[in-house]
Amino acid sequence: MKDNGIGRWHALLVSTVVALLALMRGATAAEVAVDPLAATQLPERPGPHWVWVNDIVFNHMADGKAFLLDGDSGSMLGMLSTGFGFGGLVWPKNSSVIYSPEIYFSRGTRGTRTDVVTLYDGRTLAPVTEIEIPPKRVSSIPMLASARLSDDERFLWVYNFTPAQSVTVIDTVSRKSLGEIETAGCALIYPTGPRGFFSLCSDGAALQV
Repeated sequence: MKDNGIGRWHALLVSTVVALLALMRGATAAEVAVDPLAATQLPERPGPHWVWVNDIVFNHMADGKAFLLDGDSGSMLGMLSTGFGFGGLVWPKNSSVIYSPEIYFSRGTRGTRTDVVTLYDGRTLAPVTEIEIPPKRVSSIPMLASARLSDDERFLWVYNFTPAQSVTVIDTVSRKSLGEIETAGCALIYPTGPRGFFSLCSDGAALQV
């Protein structure tokens, strides 16, 4: 039988692997550089081309994430873990805090549901506190109008769909949920004026609150 070269390549591959294993055995723990976890603060003022990117497609709905990217350098600056059916972040003009309406289930994808608005520090991205809200928050593709701040930033509004429609009102000063506004047949939140918003209705009209 003629040698087609496969045997020689196989022998060379085996000898290379054996040599690499021998080198690895000779390495000690002291020779391996330690790569410690480090927490860094973001600059006080966001960069001109920073952008939050939602990682939410249908095969990732149970484990939503938001990535902060610098459009100038192309680097990732941070990440938030945002729970089930992530819809998007909301932040005030001074970027001191980030509001994230989130959903969690006691068994991951089932069990007792808890809806919260998590407040993250705008520079460290560390969670500061949670505000529990009714377990009604809409689970949909990301939309800016699913949660918005009032123009004066006093209230955070979160759109609910069960399929009954309403808006949860959160006081950003006391950091408490104040209650709900029914918006039967009308969806989403479009701020207008210091403390008002429109919702779009199924008959083409706009509900003003």
